[in-house]
Amino acid sequence: MVRASPATSLEVAKRAPAAQTTLGMTHGTVREMSQGMSEEHPGPTEETLEGFVVDIACLRKYPSKEILERASRHTRDCALMPHCIESGFGLVTDAGQLVPLDTEATMGVVDALRGTDAEHGIRVRVEREREGEEMRTRSVELA
Repeated sequence: MVRASPATSLEVAKRAPAAQTTLGMTHGTVREMSQGMSEEHPGPTEETLEGFVVDIACLRKYPSKEILERASRHTRDCALMPHCIESGFGLVTDAGQLVPLDTEATMGVVDALRGTDAEHGIRVRVEREREGEEMRTRSVELA
């Protein structure tokens, strides 16, 4: 019997654009749930966001009334687990708003998580710009 070696978090992050969460929710579905942006009002062409970074797999489990408090306790070790990286990431702002990040943000988030000694409640700053109808990440850094 041949056993496959477990994927490293880097390998998982590279595959993330094609990934779905374990319950079949895609990044687009989460985006629709959280932001329902109107086509008539596409929003800003550039934006800088700051908040707690949490993987989508965990965010799906958080009751909306507890999202900010639970995001502030989310651990680095959890976010760096392969299946959590594969699910993608979102930011929870100080106002408790969930902002899903595009798949291009994944490697930047992983690098930021690896670059901090903080064990939980990790905050990042994300700069994004509009490409067509979507906001695309330009940079991710610790906040």
